[in-house]
Amino acid sequence: MLEKKGLVILAVILLLFVSPVFAQVKQAEGNEMAQTVVDTLALLFLLIATYISLELNKMMKGGQLAKSWGLLSGAVAIFAFIKIIELAAMAKFFEVSQIILSVGYLFVALFLLVGFFQQRRILG
Repeated sequence: MLEKKGLVILAVILLLFVSPVFAQVKQAEGNEMAQTVVDTLALLFLLIATYISLELNKMMKGGQLAKSWGLLSGAVAIFAFIKIIELAAMAKFFEVSQIILSVGYLFVALFLLVGFFQQRRILG
């Protein structure tokens, strides 16, 4: 049963890579201020979540779920770091290639996936 689920997930991922779903995101004219405010709030929430996740990770003290919580904490920390880079690029401090942000999001997704699989394996 698990092998069928894995094959279905793999097929969906392959379909996403070969289908023409990749498009350019168009920036709305004149909404830079609103986007900056929303991104700043998102960064604030991510930094709070990073602090809380690190505190939770300290509280685990090496239990069975410590590794999965560490991965989930890492995902939140990487996500906050990417948001900082995005905000700095929006403020024109430096130029950022979209591939750098995409690779960062890939690592966030990978850490979340592995962390959730670890928890599922331990709790299930």
